[in-house]
Amino acid sequence: WGFGMAVATAPDDVSPVPGRYGWNGGYGTYWFNDPTRNRVAIAMTQVSDVLFNGTMTEFAQLAVR
Repeated sequence: WGFGMAVATAPDDVSPVPGRYGWNGGYGTYWFNDPTRNRVAIAMTQVSDVLFNGTMTEFAQLAVR
């Protein structure tokens, strides 16, 4: 984390290519930019548990396909 944003510096559960950066909020908001794929993804909910039950990870995995 840096300056309030997450930066993927290594392959992770979402993408095998590092370089993605973004932010997830405490109440179900999520945004990331993947410059290697020219992709932006935004999710906005009003449910806080989506950050902890795998929903946002699944959303990100689908968005980078």
